Amino acid sequence: MVDSHEHWVWWGVPERGIQRAQIDYDSYQGKQYPAFTSERIPEGALGLPIFRTASSARRFEGRHCPPVTGGLVVDKVIIDVILSFDTESYVQFHPVIIMARGVPITHYSWIFIQATAFCIDYENLIDAEIRYHNGHPFVMEAKSFKYKSGCLGDYHIARDYYHGSHLVVSRALKNALLETGEPIDFRQPEDIAQPWWLCRPLG
Repeated sequence: MVDSHEHWVWWGVPERGIQRAQIDYDSYQGKQYPAFTSERIPEGALGLPIFRTASSARRFEGRHCPPVTGGLVVDKVIIDVILSFDTESYVQFHPVIIMARGVPITHYSWIFIQATAFCIDYENLIDAEIRYHNGHPFVMEAKSFKYKSGCLGDYHIARDYYHGSHLVVSRALKNALLETGEPIDFRQPEDIAQPWWLCRPLG
């Protein structure tokens, strides 16, 4: 089937037998840099964050983007794909450890996206709850979303201005990421509702 959609949302990754790894906030030194930050993060500012899981290290073999809480963690395969789209000026990768039953896995990095795009068609939201912080509108809930055409501009990956959990990717980058074999769940904005539990499960 030909993919005619211009933008996709990187919604998540299914667990597929892995217990989702939880961030150990005591190991995280960069608490001023949340997962949705748009600031450039100095090298080493995060320390070496640890994600903990009750799954064994064997379960992570072959997983390029394992399931974690608090953002996205990826390996060099995914990093190389993203950087091949000239994203270095607005994407950063910071090393992390996944502690799997006490066994450290050290080849993953936390991804941070500094690019912001006005993708959500803010003026035409349906049944939306909007809150403001320092004059900035945040979409807390909505029955469904629609994106504006061309909203990514020259970016291939960006966070939406109105809803930072929407990680928007271009069709080309989405297709390249899926070619790695990682079962990333990409969705159209029309298939996403807030709160998240109204959406179909990851799969």
